[in-house]
Amino acid sequence: MTTAALPFTVTQPLLAAVLAHNGTLARAFAAVLPAGCVIRHWHDLTAVLGEDDRLDTLLAGFKGNKSERLVLACVLMCADYAGQADALMPRVFTSWGGIDARNRALVLDMLEAPHDDDDDAATPA
Repeated sequence: MTTAALPFTVTQPLLAAVLAHNGTLARAFAAVLPAGCVIRHWHDLTAVLGEDDRLDTLLAGFKGNKSERLVLACVLMCADYAGQADALMPRVFTSWGGIDARNRALVLDMLEAPHDDDDDAATPA
């Protein structure tokens, strides 16, 4: 799955789904990710956000609602930015009731999916 209307390419399936569903997050990432970059794995996002103060710029400019902040926090968790995710959404469980169904499903998918660096991800059960 590739996100077409963005100046960068995302083939990481969950991130592509997040950006396809959530225009606010897509615009926020489009504002900070370099044109032409390709996000195939979570660690690609980790690397590109870690350059040139992109993560700080993303967080400083993000104006999403509660549901969008939760999804962004989960994206940051998947990209190994737990401290920033916690700062963005410190009361995840008290906020859960106000999250729309599609974003809730995306959050659960991100929490349950194996990540690029999981040892078990490459090993069949």
